[in-house]
Amino acid sequence: MGRCPLAIPLAILVLIIIISDYSGIAHDIELPIDKYAIYSCDIIDIHEAETSGRLATARIDSINGIKIEPFKARLHLLDETPIITAGQTIRFGGAIKTIKPKIDIPDAIDLNRDLRIRGIRFRAVVPDDSIHYVDDTAGLIATLQRANAAVISHLHSLPLSDLSIEMLSAMLLGKGEYLTNDSRELFSASGLSHILALSGLHVGVIAMIISFLLWPLYFSRHVKTRLIISILTLWLYASFTGFIPSVTRAVIMTTIYLGGRILQRNTVSLNSLCLAAIVILAIQPSDLYSLGFQLSFAAVLGIILWFPLINQVNRRKHPLVYWLVSFPTLSISAMIFAGVISTFYFHQFPLMFIVANIFVAPLVPLFIISGIISLAFSISEPTNFFASCIEFIAKFVNSSPIANLTELYPPLWYVIFICILLIILAISLHYKNRFLIYESSLLIVGLNLILIFTPPIEYPRHEAYQISEPSGGIIIERIDNECKLYSPLKALSERVAQKELYELILQDFLTLRNVDSIQVMPIDAIPICLNEEKSVTLHK
Repeated sequence: MGRCPLAIPLAILVLIIIISDYSGIAHDIELPIDKYAIYSCDIIDIHEAETSGRLATARIDSINGIKIEPFKARLHLLDETPIITAGQTIRFGGAIKTIKPKIDIPDAIDLNRDLRIRGIRFRAVVPDDSIHYVDDTAGLIATLQRANAAVISHLHSLPLSDLSIEMLSAMLLGKGEYLTNDSRELFSASGLSHILALSGLHVGVIAMIISFLLWPLYFSRHVKTRLIISILTLWLYASFTGFIPSVTRAVIMTTIYLGGRILQRNTVSLNSLCLAAIVILAIQPSDLYSLGFQLSFAAVLGIILWFPLINQVNRRKHPLVYWLVSFPTLSISAMIFAGVISTFYFHQFPLMFIVANIFVAPLVPLFIISGIISLAFSISEPTNFFASCIEFIAKFVNSSPIANLTELYPPLWYVIFICILLIILAISLHYKNRFLIYESSLLIVGLNLILIFTPPIEYPRHEAYQISEPSGGIIIERIDNECKLYSPLKALSERVAQKELYELILQDFLTLRNVDSIQVMPIDAIPICLNEEKSVTLHK
């Protein structure tokens, strides 16, 4: 591992912070204007909405022609709106509203948390006749954003399967929003969700391709020139994908490694990881609370600390065996920390992830390379074949009766302490400190026994919560295993949509209390005695 006295405490400190919930994200921002106005903005990102139209992330810097401190907003562009791409400056008219915070109900899911973490505090539905194209945004990053949008458009025009387009958009271009919910659920349940997130694995394939294309410089003994060009090309790729934290982290670590080769110095992986975290957080501090950031760094931390311990095959004496053993051991190492954090957020753990990754990991580089060939030469068959193979493996693994452990709700204190103990155990094993090995192992066993034998939370028999909505206040009431939503909406279609929304928001609330679904009732059906219940709280 090398000696890295500063990196270890920093890694522990960052780990403690990132798995803590950040409840004060963007709650203290005043709405610049709450009525119809003309806004000028730069389009940062744009993609298709799940229902209709498109969703754009905009950086607004002017209201009614007056320059303001820029802020980000989520724009819902209707189907009839003109073609807008990332890297353009537009004007539009509309009314901007504040994105709602998490509702004040225990165990409720905050659907807008990720938006606020990314600094998106407002939203607006943009009328189709109010958008006016101004100009292409100046600058290299905006130019690369337009190039990314052009590649996305070209990708959708190719004779590729829908699955291939989804996977290439996510794995090569960093556009995970093109993935359907079915694809997300399938790969998540089979322990393969990490292959869909553009990260170090994919950057490694890109680096390998760049290195291959620059091979003539190696033979002409321009080794340093080859390394410098590789670093610059990787940073251009990071800009092209919008500086996704996982890509930025991988490029920073690759830059440090290649920079060490240029300077003929050795690098320490853990220090490189911590430096990558510092650089990313210095640019965008809110990324600390992003789930993608947390899982990405947790996975790499697991690989750095645990992979050398698990894979004991001598690489020089048995290179083929080492390569074969690396697939399952890399998956196990990455899941040691990422699996704990993922379970905390998603309440499930894929038991068959090792089997899935053994077969899928070798296919990912082939799929990415074939995808690049498809983009360059419009050849679709190899890409569709590899995408079908990956999907088949995911479905096969997911069909196993023991594929997934569900309804797991580890408390925050357990996640914090188990991760710290796993870090201490790995360091102890590296330095062969028997005392710390025994102590940390016993503490890990004891911590799990405490979790197993901790009695479940006893919830009150009767709970009721009042929530303010634009359409009028609604009331959520639970008695034993039944939950009712008293809605002021009259139209049946609106009430059905409201029911589906709150079943999603209250998914954990319902699961923990053994409630199957929510029953929608008219607001007039509220029991008279409910108004006298002390458990009723008001969320504004």
